[in-house]
Amino acid sequence: MDLIPLTKNLNLKRGKLTVLTEEVDDELCRFIFNECKDFKRLWLYCETSPDFEISPEQIGIIRNDQFVIDNPWFSMNHVLHCCMNCKKLDLSSLIFSVTEGNTFLRNWIQGSEVGFMHCGISGEVNMEALLEGITSIREPEVMTSLNGIGWTPYSDCFIIEQSNGVKGVVFVCWNNLFVLSTVFELDNGEKYGKLREFDVIEVDDESADGDVFMDEE
Repeated sequence: MDLIPLTKNLNLKRGKLTVLTEEVDDELCRFIFNECKDFKRLWLYCETSPDFEISPEQIGIIRNDQFVIDNPWFSMNHVLHCCMNCKKLDLSSLIFSVTEGNTFLRNWIQGSEVGFMHCGISGEVNMEALLEGITSIREPEVMTSLNGIGWTPYSDCFIIEQSNGVKGVVFVCWNNLFVLSTVFELDNGEKYGKLREFDVIEVDDESADGDVFMDEE
């Protein structure tokens, strides 16, 4: 972990941090949230104990270009309080209820930097319940991308809009994967967003902007 404070002390631009552990390490997880929230991309695959807890207030606001986590203790409350300023949220390993998905969308339309988010939804997904109280327009098919590489058509989609005019497409695929994206193309050819905008890390000077990989065995 000595490398992490060094990159911060040298005032380097910190690109991507991947943390992968096979053994339980609660303190490492706390350390990452305390010291590494300014990385452009933060991928956390950090094993924690069954009773591990860290509150949204302890984590604080996360402003990553991409944030990935697979810990089941990371709740929708954490998402709403910590992650609404991230650009891309990969929560595909986490399972939320339809009600929690609806709460996320209600918060998103009020104003959020999130341009892409996907997560699991428990049980049989009811789009009417997921979009309850939210103005939406149904589109039979929309082209978008889950990986930033190529367009894929998805059916039974709904267009929603933030208070600032930013539009997003909402749909469920692969039985229970819930997706929100502001990068999509309608059947009439109208496009929103840029396909690869979530996968580019911009560098505005000659500072180091690289990847750090932590594999704790």
